Amino acid sequence: GAGGLGRSRTGPPLGLRIGGYHEATMPFGPGDILVAFTDGLVEDRSTGVVEGTERLARILADARADDLERLAERLLEGMGRLGQREDDIALLVARSAGPGTGATGRPPA
Repeated sequence: GAGGLGRSRTGPPLGLRIGGYHEATMPFGPGDILVAFTDGLVEDRSTGVVEGTERLARILADARADDLERLAERLLEGMGRLGQREDDIALLVARSAGPGTGATGRPPA
């Protein structure tokens, strides 16, 4: 896709089972990459969530996405989070194979 950050209204932290969540839909085509993360990746004592998210977007815009494992490493390095943990970090990087394909990106046999 064209790239960019998908943003929607926020809700309570996952798992608390309080309140409700806003549902949003975004186009996600073949080859598009999903990067999901917790606030520990983008926020620390000196950086707020907005500033950290903007920094993450710049790193993603400059990054090659051929190898998703390398992309995840680059995100952690670029955000200064390797070997430094003020908060827990969860990071998921996945590529869409497109409709009608299996986990390998090929149609199921």
